[in-house]
Amino acid sequence: MLRPITFAHISDTHIRKSYQDTGMDAIFAAAPSPAENLRRALTCIAAAKPSFLLITGDLIHEGQTEDYALLADILREEIPEIPAVCCLGNHDRKAAFRQGYLKEAPSSEPYLAVTEIDGLRVICLDSAVEGKENGTISESQLDWLARQVQQPAPRGSVLCFHHPIMDEGGMVPGVEVSPRLQQIVKESDIAAIFCGHTHQNSLSLVGGKPQLVADSLAFGFSVDGTGLHFTTQTCYSLVTVSQNGVKSEVHPNTPVAASVADISIQQLQAMMKD
Repeated sequence: MLRPITFAHISDTHIRKSYQDTGMDAIFAAAPSPAENLRRALTCIAAAKPSFLLITGDLIHEGQTEDYALLADILREEIPEIPAVCCLGNHDRKAAFRQGYLKEAPSSEPYLAVTEIDGLRVICLDSAVEGKENGTISESQLDWLARQVQQPAPRGSVLCFHHPIMDEGGMVPGVEVSPRLQQIVKESDIAAIFCGHTHQNSLSLVGGKPQLVADSLAFGFSVDGTGLHFTTQTCYSLVTVSQNGVKSEVHPNTPVAASVADISIQQLQAMMKD
C-alpha cells in the first residue's frame, strides 16, 4: 500500500517589486504586502514538510522578469528543500516567467508542464490569455493532456490550471474549454483538479472528480448582491492524496479579514465583457 502524499496549494500571490501604475494601486496600498503574506504562509508550509508546493497562477502582477526573479528568491529563501510547481494566470507574463523564473529563453507560447513527485504526476495546463481576464484551454492542450494520461502514474495524477471550470452566469467567469476535458478527467487517473483565480476557496465536481479552488495569498474576494469586495483574507491549503481519495485543509494566513475596496455589480459586469 502506497503511503499518502501531502502537498501545499497556494494561488494568486501577485508578487511585484513595485505596485505603482498597476491599475490597482489603492488596493495594494490598503492590503498587507503580498510578499509578506507569502513569506508568512511559506513559514507554516515549511513546518508541515509537504512533498512539494503547487502555485496555480497569477504568480506576479503584470510585472517583469525581475518580479519573477523576486518570487524565485522568496521561495528559495523560505522553502529551500521543497520543490515548487507553477502554472500561469491572466496576470502572468509568459516570456518574463520563462526568463526570470525558469531562467530559460523568453517565449510567449502556452506553458505546459508535467512532473512526477513521489509517484504523483502533476500536470499543468495554461488557461491564461495575455491581456484577457477570461481563460481558455485550447484543443491542442487537450491533445497534449490526453497523451500525458495514457498510462497511469504510481499514485495517480493531479491536473492544475488557473481559471476554474464554473457554472454559466457566475460573478467571476471560469475557463472556456471543450466538454472533452471532463471526459479526459473522468476516464483517466486524474484524482483532482486544482485552480485559483477567484480568490475564494471552493469545491465542485468536474468529470466526477473534485475541483479545488484556492484562496489568494495577496487579497481576498467577497461577492454579494451589491458587488465584489476586496478583503485582506488570505489562505493556503494542505492537500493529501491517498488511496482513499483527496483531502484539502484550508489554513487562514491573515488573522483578521477586512474589506479594503469594493466594485459594484455594474462595474464588474462591464469588466467581464472583455
